[in-house]
Amino acid sequence: MNLEEQFLGAMFPEEHVVLGQQLCRYSVGMDLLFRRIGLSFVSGRIALRQVVPHLLLGVFLCAHESYAAARQALEHPNLKDTLRVWRKKLGKFNEIEEAVRFKGFLDFHCSLPKYRTVVKGTGGRGLKPGAPLPAVLLSFLLGDCHLSREEAMEFGQLEAMWLYLTWCERQGGILLTTEEHVNERELLKAEAAKRGWRLMTRKDFGL
Repeated sequence: MNLEEQFLGAMFPEEHVVLGQQLCRYSVGMDLLFRRIGLSFVSGRIALRQVVPHLLLGVFLCAHESYAAARQALEHPNLKDTLRVWRKKLGKFNEIEEAVRFKGFLDFHCSLPKYRTVVKGTGGRGLKPGAPLPAVLLSFLLGDCHLSREEAMEFGQLEAMWLYLTWCERQGGILLTTEEHVNERELLKAEAAKRGWRLMTRKDFGL
């Protein structure tokens, strides 16, 4: 899949249905919210006893049309009762299968496009930021895109990552690539090392 196809897939993602619920766009705010409450599907630490309750909570929140609505539902005093009633209505279901579907939804919306860092010497560009990715994205949306906090929190997570990395590429800090390009480059480097060759760089051409 080339970069244009990947970008269009990020802008117009396929529908995801988990536990019979159509999940809405996964936003920057939702990602921050899930990290804040320690949802195991995002934190990466999934204990067996947490699968069903965390699955129910995550799907329930992602079925809301906006981050604002999801946060309001999360803070509602009757949340536990609502989830309990919904769990009873669901009856028996394949817990592992539904958990895999939900994890796939999150992985898709949180997958960074492939890129290579371009070192620019002392200019600072080409270096990875020390701040965590959620902070970097929020700072980019607020500062460089001039969005309000409310607009930034509702912005699609995957869209934000694509736009941020595209902006970084325009600044000369990175070069967006694909898995195929990464593999090809590694094969070339290995072959060159075996034959004692040196791969030419942009510097050799005065770039």
